[in-house]
Amino acid sequence: MIQSPTSEVAPRRSRRSGLVRMFPLGVPLALLALLLGAAVFDRHTLTVGHPSPSGGRGFTFVATDFQGDPARWRGCDPIHYVVNLGLAPAGAMDDVREAVGRVSEASGITFVFDGRTSELPSEERGTQVPGRYGDRFAPVLIAWTEPGSTDLPTGNVVTDYVGMARPLEDPAAPKPTLVTGWVAIRSDEIQGMGFHGPYSEGLVLMHELGHIVGMGHSTSPENVIYSGAFPDLSVSSWGPGDVAGLHVLGRQGSCPTTR
Repeated sequence: MIQSPTSEVAPRRSRRSGLVRMFPLGVPLALLALLLGAAVFDRHTLTVGHPSPSGGRGFTFVATDFQGDPARWRGCDPIHYVVNLGLAPAGAMDDVREAVGRVSEASGITFVFDGRTSELPSEERGTQVPGRYGDRFAPVLIAWTEPGSTDLPTGNVVTDYVGMARPLEDPAAPKPTLVTGWVAIRSDEIQGMGFHGPYSEGLVLMHELGHIVGMGHSTSPENVIYSGAFPDLSVSSWGPGDVAGLHVLGRQGSCPTTR
């Protein structure tokens, strides 16, 4: 079993040197998984054994099953989410609403805001958190973090991140079905508010929410979901690969219509 427990936003910049740090965890594990050619979905967290190649389409999926079907949400069901603004900069909720709206518009998936929370992302968070949210799948958590505020790894060139996401799948579903997850945004690493450049708060939120709905990294800098050494610093909205992938994963691809 090869796990991809986190998906980091494409490379972060070193404050000391201005160089790009190129250690997004999802990329090397996905490449290794591709070599091994196994597809496994763990009980609590999505595990990548057979990541989807881009095939020239400009997008990939977080993971696929043996038949090539991507891990995805049930498109007819809304995605519920909660937000912890405890460590967020002023105005962060505006960026959350806009980023969620952009994901919803591109995918057709409805998002429902369940309110604010004091919960922080954790390596141990499962599909349910009954003490907070009752006997149901927990809502997606969006939160800002600082070093030492959570159990997420930080402090070296490999584990430091600007944003991180973990989609979680239903262990009882016959097909790989996403049901919750969390997004962690480093409040000390964001480079400005809004949606101007890949390290701005809004673009990082879009990138990580892309992972939450099932998108893998792109190798094309024109896409928000890009991960690589040469990001397009002018990017401010979805690229063509983002739009195509979100369409495949969205309501049109996973919500049957009645006639």
